[in-house]
Amino acid sequence: EETALKLAGDAARVDIAFENKDAAGVAGGARLLEGPGSYQISLMHKALEGLPEERRAHATQVMQQIQKVYPQVVASSKDPKGHAQYKTSNLALQDALSQLIAIVNQAPEERIITFGAQLDREFDRLTASVKKGDVAGTESGASAAVFVAAEQAALARALARQASTPARAQELSSAAAELDKAARLLPRVALEAAAKPSDKAKQEAFTQAVNAMRVANRKLVANGQEERVVRERAEQERVRAEQERLEAERQARERAKQDEMASAALKVQESLKDVKVDNTVWGKLYGTARDIAQLMEQMSAMSAANDKRGMIETARQLAVQSGTYVQQAKAAAEKCTDPKLKDQIMIH
Repeated sequence: EETALKLAGDAARVDIAFENKDAAGVAGGARLLEGPGSYQISLMHKALEGLPEERRAHATQVMQQIQKVYPQVVASSKDPKGHAQYKTSNLALQDALSQLIAIVNQAPEERIITFGAQLDREFDRLTASVKKGDVAGTESGASAAVFVAAEQAALARALARQASTPARAQELSSAAAELDKAARLLPRVALEAAAKPSDKAKQEAFTQAVNAMRVANRKLVANGQEERVVRERAEQERVRAEQERLEAERQARERAKQDEMASAALKVQESLKDVKVDNTVWGKLYGTARDIAQLMEQMSAMSAANDKRGMIETARQLAVQSGTYVQQAKAAAEKCTDPKLKDQIMIH
């Protein structure tokens, strides 16, 4: 994403240099695009390997578009008369870069909000240089503002592709276009105003260009903030739905346990309905088994009623009765004359 934004900024500066007939700016920008820019393209292609598989295929397709149009951007940037061709190629490049950013960054509104504050600071620094008549500071300040504005516009176009509503997407695209349009004027009017601090007309032209960019920037930030709210609500809803799903699964498991316990209790009671409960070893064992079955049935009912206190007390009674049952089973095994039955009793 960082590389895509830098390319967007570098390419935009060349376009604006063409627009303002700044031959030196065009030549310098062309060298950046041909050298470091080409290297950045290879870096972006390599970075796609780190994307999740479901996004990588789409990103690879977009990267192929970038690799196809980028040589045209570079070639036309080196032609002093190639502005028309450069403009067309740059538009295609900017569109592809915004697509790639939208794939890589699933929440570009966060950076739009951050870049909004950064762009305002660039405007403040540029305005201070113009007021002082600092031509060198104005030139570098205008270049920095144009670069950040191009990055902001690229992020806005990326967010427009993810916007929650068509109206929001249109607002973002329109504000990005307004920012681009005003940025084309900025370097020229800023330098003219810095060169002639007492010329009211030139000062006014500079102020209008900066204000137009500020307004467009604020629109982008406002829409970014709205999209952040939408995304946060969607995330809250997703978390709520996931919690509900997990709770439903937990309850289903609890019901299954309750059904299993109730079924086991019923089976024990059925098997003991005809046995004699008395003070003999076996009678006592049967009596304890029946008590355990009743406690299991009771535990199932309490679990269904979510009676945690009752469940704790019943579990305690079950533990006591289970211990009693084990001792009685051992006593019964001692009196058993059938070796196999004795072993079975001790095992169970």
